[in-house]
Amino acid sequence: MIRSLKDPKQFNLVSRTYLDADMIQFLCEPLLSINIPLIQSICICIWMLSKNDTFYKRNDVLYTCNSLLRTLVFLIRTSNALVSDLIQLLAIIIKKGGTNLQEICNIPQVLTIIKMVFTNSQNLPAHCVINAISILTYFLSCPSIELSNKLYNTSMSISKAICKSVTEKCIIDPRVVDIASNLSSSLLRLYSTITKRVSLNENLKKHTETAKLFKNVAWYMIKHISLPFVQKNLNINIYYKSYRKVIKNLLSPFRESLSIPARQNISSHYAASRIISILYELIEYNKIGILAEELLFEILFYLSSAYLEINRHWPGGIDMFRNQMIWSFKNFPKTPKDLCFVLTNSTNIDTKHLIIIFIYFYLLTCSNNEKESMYLEPICDYLCSIQNEIPIPIIKAVLFNISICFVSHHAVNAISGLTFATKKLVELINSKIIDLIFTHHPALLYFVFASSIIPKKIQLQLIKQWIQNSDEICLVELEKFCLNNHKAKLCLMNVLINDTNIDSNKLQAGFNIIKKIITTENECNEHKTLLIIWDMLPIYLGSFCCTNNQKGIGATNLTFLLNLTEPCSLRGPNISINEHRSIVYTMSSIIKIHQSTFTEQYSLLSSLLQHLLTLIQLSNSDVLNTIKKNKDFLHALEKLCLSKNDNICFLAINTVIQLCQLEQEETVIEHRLLYSITLKCEYILNAMSRLSENCIISSIILFKIILQYYEEGICKSVEFTEAPSVDFLKTIFLQLETIISQGLDRMSDHAWECMTTILSTKLLKHLQKLTYLKIEFATDPWLNFILANSKSFSERCLEFLYFWFRHFVINDEDNFTIRGLKVLCPSLFDNTIVNISVTLVNQVYEKNELISKAKSIIQLILENKFLLPDELKGKMNIFVNQN
Repeated sequence: MIRSLKDPKQFNLVSRTYLDADMIQFLCEPLLSINIPLIQSICICIWMLSKNDTFYKRNDVLYTCNSLLRTLVFLIRTSNALVSDLIQLLAIIIKKGGTNLQEICNIPQVLTIIKMVFTNSQNLPAHCVINAISILTYFLSCPSIELSNKLYNTSMSISKAICKSVTEKCIIDPRVVDIASNLSSSLLRLYSTITKRVSLNENLKKHTETAKLFKNVAWYMIKHISLPFVQKNLNINIYYKSYRKVIKNLLSPFRESLSIPARQNISSHYAASRIISILYELIEYNKIGILAEELLFEILFYLSSAYLEINRHWPGGIDMFRNQMIWSFKNFPKTPKDLCFVLTNSTNIDTKHLIIIFIYFYLLTCSNNEKESMYLEPICDYLCSIQNEIPIPIIKAVLFNISICFVSHHAVNAISGLTFATKKLVELINSKIIDLIFTHHPALLYFVFASSIIPKKIQLQLIKQWIQNSDEICLVELEKFCLNNHKAKLCLMNVLINDTNIDSNKLQAGFNIIKKIITTENECNEHKTLLIIWDMLPIYLGSFCCTNNQKGIGATNLTFLLNLTEPCSLRGPNISINEHRSIVYTMSSIIKIHQSTFTEQYSLLSSLLQHLLTLIQLSNSDVLNTIKKNKDFLHALEKLCLSKNDNICFLAINTVIQLCQLEQEETVIEHRLLYSITLKCEYILNAMSRLSENCIISSIILFKIILQYYEEGICKSVEFTEAPSVDFLKTIFLQLETIISQGLDRMSDHAWECMTTILSTKLLKHLQKLTYLKIEFATDPWLNFILANSKSFSERCLEFLYFWFRHFVINDEDNFTIRGLKVLCPSLFDNTIVNISVTLVNQVYEKNELISKAKSIIQLILENKFLLPDELKGKMNIFVNQN
């Protein structure tokens, strides 16, 4: 029988005779036999008969498939060597049988066979697994396939297994590539099938999530198997079949019913994988060029729709653009030299536009200086030849292309048409909104600022777009560029200061660039940018405080600008500023903000106050002379000391402190303030009772200054509306104790110093109503508790202790003897002295100065014979006498 079928001349007649005689049923009966040679012969006979089309028009094909399936179930379980032959025969028949056979075939049993083959893949030949998966792909591609969990589970398990094997081995085998390419294409086809059915029948919506899983798995295989294979640039003549399957696989997302955004995203990923340059090289190959050209077409089309916004800006819309692309691709140049020639000499505008777009995405995704620079002259020739208006997407592409080529070219001066082309480009850009033709790439910065032909207006628009569309990497690029390009830096500052429409977060990022530039310059002992800012400040402060129109600098912009002066390290003659104007405008701005309410109130007030403090520190006595004449400012400053915002409260009080210290240095009466700041006790207590460390410390410093100036009568800048009363001093003292009890060293040191000032003030010595406070402060229970329970004493605390012992505890006047009078009945105060002594002796001191101060206190205690345990006295004597 086999011999008769082998004769090609008699094949049709013989095979038809056998089929008419129902030989298929005769052949299928012994398939369950264990006679291997017999089954092999039967498979050859069936395979030869299946070459006749009559085989598929009768029930023979279905009968054969069912018989093969029953045999395979038995043979796979026994790991029979015939499995491979039977699977191959089944794959041939199902493939040639087409959709009709796939619809009537026993799909659940086929899926069972496929799953069994894949499960036993380690014991079976590789081509057996390949044939099994090819059978699965045939069914997945069938548009009328029955949707079932078994189909889903089998497809997903095999797909995930393939993905896992590739991930683990990190090696892309061409056979695996073939399998993955076919399978992922079939999964996308199944996704498309399910999507279409769901759109027609809502009852099938339950399959939607499964369809998404298929799409995701298919995309995973494309991304991690097919794409990397193409990127390897293997010998196409050797791996022709794999290349063909892979490119078909890469094309499959565009052939199935995926959404336009999905296709755009896929095109972007392909382009980012540098597939454009690879496909362009493959176009030259006859065997695979048509497929490569089709894929390149789809990628360019969807990239253009996404990044060049063809639908909005192309004359005639997206359909017209696609039609023009189709016609232009028919004669698309096959080499870079041909591209340059057509761009220079062709009269076909559509082809030129397509070439410009191709170069745009090619340069955007590839890096090759030699190929980049070769397009500069042809692009200049194209620009010079333009007679009419060209579409916005082409202007965008041309601007980017010429920028990249300009940066890459080693001899731009040799390009004769560059000047005229740049002028033509400026004409095209001037009539358009910059954001429509802006591509976020550093090359645009270099080109736009390198050419003297391009006007400042375009440069400013480019910088604004860069700020508005930047991420962290792009901001670093802009920083590097502005650090080396003075013109770009000025443009950046211009945009940041004057544009009130930029988002505050983007604005802050832009000002951070300026701050980093200032820091970098300072490290090199250069202050160019900072000096420019100081020269600008009077102008913009005046613009803000003197105008109410919307053209003036915005509050947010001014805030960020002022913040640039905070880290200022310049002093005296190093900085040239108009002090009078800066101070006047700053104070006027503070008054303006104080009298109005808007969202930036706190941040701008903080920046203005900080700037005023910087001016006070940098400037000479003219500052005081300017401030003393402004009663409204002093009134506003007084109110700001009670601000609910901690930072403003701190800065306002700190400003008052600076004014007081500045006035103290002045001896000429005419430099004293004409108007004074009137503060009440509540101002100090309000700030001292806050949670802000800065507020607490500044209020303590101000209180000490006020106390000193009040008793000496020399301060004209600050006045109390009331003399310090007993209750006020008690409240302050109590608040200082509260601060110390919190255990924060920095605040505690200021508090101890202030308590020393209170106890030493002349008010306690000369005002009769305050003299009895000495005994109260010295014996205050909370103070005794703090001192008795301290584990260590800071330098300021040691100074307080010495003063406290010297002037309060040890007193010859009987009225103020506060220690225990009876040896057998020690007082609470005596216990405090003991605890203080123990701490002084046991504390570890970091500096010799601290040891000296501790010894002085211990010496006082020993000399005045306090009630102390003998052992402690011994330790104290040893401590005093040690070197």
